[in-house]
Amino acid sequence: MKTKLAILIILSGVLLASYYLPSKLSGGGSAIDENKTVKEVEMAITHGGYMPNDITVNLGDTVRILAITTDPSHNHGIAIDGFRVNKVVSKTSPSNPEIIEFIADKPGIFEIYCKSCSSGPIGSHPWLKGTLEVLPY
Repeated sequence: MKTKLAILIILSGVLLASYYLPSKLSGGGSAIDENKTVKEVEMAITHGGYMPNDITVNLGDTVRILAITTDPSHNHGIAIDGFRVNKVVSKTSPSNPEIIEFIADKPGIFEIYCKSCSSGPIGSHPWLKGTLEVLPY
């Protein structure tokens, strides 16, 4: 009788764990995880600047920039040194953008600029600047 009771208790625990743990392991259920989202931004790069120029996200968000350029003959790009981002953007179609993705794992204000422009045929564009603001919790 004690063996059957022990087996019943163990099976109940396994059933509860199999129901409860997958949501915890996938990030569900935690108050901190509920604040983390994917912040998707469509960005166009022209000789005049970034559109939009400024991005604001929350600490812990996954940032996904869908970037296109209006001038594929030039090496426009997006660099954010604080997150080791440096991507040349050569795609022009909004339906097929360059995808730049990272986790905003530190708060602050970070410069967005074009590091790759200096290697293009026209040279550097120091006015190509924007900001990424990562808000604390």
